[in-house]
Amino acid sequence: MISALDDILEDYKVYLRVEQRVSEGIAQGYSYSVGRFLRWADTLNPDRRHAVKYYDMLLKEGKKASTIANILFALKHYYNFIGKELDLKPPKQTVKQIDFLTVIEAKTLLYKIDSFRDYAMVLVMLYGGLRVSEVCNLDREDIDCEEFTIAVRNTKNKVDRTVMVTEKCIRAIERYLETRIDTAKPLFLSRKERRISRSQIAMV
Repeated sequence: MISALDDILEDYKVYLRVEQRVSEGIAQGYSYSVGRFLRWADTLNPDRRHAVKYYDMLLKEGKKASTIANILFALKHYYNFIGKELDLKPPKQTVKQIDFLTVIEAKTLLYKIDSFRDYAMVLVMLYGGLRVSEVCNLDREDIDCEEFTIAVRNTKNKVDRTVMVTEKCIRAIERYLETRIDTAKPLFLSRKERRISRSQIAMV
């Protein structure tokens, strides 16, 4: 099965890059997650029952909700790749309140913001846990409004990742984009219509 597994994972990565338009880093991550699942299931053609049992195992192992969500995204794409559907919903994620005061300050800031752009940026940082530099690097294509996810590239540790955000966050991004008449690639632009910088975000 090892040779066949390697072949199908390679085809899966091509499918992700070409048909799903994901980055090489995310394709590699999804392929790794699917590979572990297929070895566990001992089949290249799993059904929904396999995914449900694997999901249950991950929950019992105490995996983080964000980790399980990323694995489910990878599995969902794989099931589509083999002509099947997978409708499992990821576990609910809560905002990690490392510092209660910080969360309160962020929410207070949201009430004071009168800019669609700034409101969307703060929500992305609050609910997605993105660093300022990661927000600067976001492009329009990184936002999946149907899956409520953001593809984070060019990260500090050089590893691409996908994060789940709330519907509120996605709707805020959509409202901001509706105010733009340009077709520029960056998600967030400065008032000079260039990719926003760290210093400009700090001024929000």
